[in-house]
Amino acid sequence: MKKILTAILIGLGGASLLAAFPRADAFRWEPSCVDRMFVGFSLQRESLDGDLDGKLVLGNYEKIFYIPRIRPAVGFSLSLGKFCKNGMWSVVYSMTPHSASFLGAGHHSVSNVLEMVGRGYLMKNAALRPYVQLGFGPVWLHVSDGAFRGETFHGANYFGLAVHGGGGFLLPINSRIFLNAGAIYRYTAYMYAKGPGRGRDVTNLYIDQTGPRRDIFLKAPGFQLVLGIGYLF
Repeated sequence: MKKILTAILIGLGGASLLAAFPRADAFRWEPSCVDRMFVGFSLQRESLDGDLDGKLVLGNYEKIFYIPRIRPAVGFSLSLGKFCKNGMWSVVYSMTPHSASFLGAGHHSVSNVLEMVGRGYLMKNAALRPYVQLGFGPVWLHVSDGAFRGETFHGANYFGLAVHGGGGFLLPINSRIFLNAGAIYRYTAYMYAKGPGRGRDVTNLYIDQTGPRRDIFLKAPGFQLVLGIGYLF
């Protein structure tokens, strides 16, 4: 919660500073925004479902990974990108702290995403710009006390890739500042697990230690709602 409040205060403080900068020419999506860089800050509500339901246990004779149930939570994202004639592209880093649970106990987890994102306008002749969005990139999830080895619990980390699709709209506020809001559906595949000792592929672990071999990655689809602010250079 402290991280979220800090992120909100940073975003609000940054927006107030940006609003105090000298204004450029009137904000026009065409052609003045083409090839202009921007930075952005967003709040997001993220959910992770699928195999992250708190029921799956992966392990062997060395260690056990307790796959947690991840509850929806609010996080933030930072972006850097450029406007183009028919849309925009950006590199986006997202971080969301989640409550996690397994073995009947509550724990803490942090979801991280680093994506290349492209947005294409559905309407190019209006100030309010609806868009469709696609993105992909690496993901990693940290779970406190999520691995067990040597009679001791340790932190667990899961690494993989994600792809998403969605849509939203952009709305200019003044000559440099714009708002954006949208929703996406992200499909995440966690393929590598790292805990105490050496890391290992998820497909090389066994369910409940003596059960069947895990022959596919951890699937974690989920929805994300986003509300953000951006500043053009």
